[in-house]
Amino acid sequence: KAIVNTSTKRVGEHTFSVIQGTNKTMLLFIIFFLLFVIAFFDIYWVIRLWFSLFLSKILPRIGLREKCVTYNMCWTTDIDFFFHMNNARYFREMDFGRFDWFFQTGCLDYIRRQTGMIVVQHGATIRYRRSIKLFTPFKLLTHLVYWDEKAMYFEQKFVSMKDEQVYATAIIRSSVIGGSVTEMMRMLGSLDPPTIPENVETWQKSQQVSSIGLHEDRVKVDGRKIE
Repeated sequence: KAIVNTSTKRVGEHTFSVIQGTNKTMLLFIIFFLLFVIAFFDIYWVIRLWFSLFLSKILPRIGLREKCVTYNMCWTTDIDFFFHMNNARYFREMDFGRFDWFFQTGCLDYIRRQTGMIVVQHGATIRYRRSIKLFTPFKLLTHLVYWDEKAMYFEQKFVSMKDEQVYATAIIRSSVIGGSVTEMMRMLGSLDPPTIPENVETWQKSQQVSSIGLHEDRVKVDGRKIE
């Protein structure tokens, strides 16, 4: 009986060791998999994008000329050496602001129904007025201020949730490829664009000057033109 008990005990200890070893292997695999995903995929971007799309399905639609408001906070992954939001994060945040605008106005639904129609950012300018410091909450206002046949022009402002002071303001040109902006706006109930704001018109002209300069900078190599 003592021999049987000893044998049973050894079998139990061996089984426990195997299970423990398997658990360690599984844990290491999970850690490796998470590190791999974090290293090669922007998980936060994907989760936030899909979350914004989900919210747009349950929140009321907004008009094309209404301001789309998104809320956020300057987090530890947003800061630079001086502990305020780095320049790149402003543009990333504005991307999400325009995504929300496309979701909530119904423009995304229209674009999905078209074959080969996409929207790309064609130009942007930003003016920084105040720093957004670490753990500071803010809101981003996205407003469509003008459009033409090929592009939409947005004004986006980072605003303090405490005193409504403007942290930064930007003008963005989003160009449509494979479709017509005026036709999209007409189908969504807005026939005529608003009067182009003076600052947007001036910036638009500066973009045209820059484009002309790029064309003049073409050089010939072996008889071929390259950009």
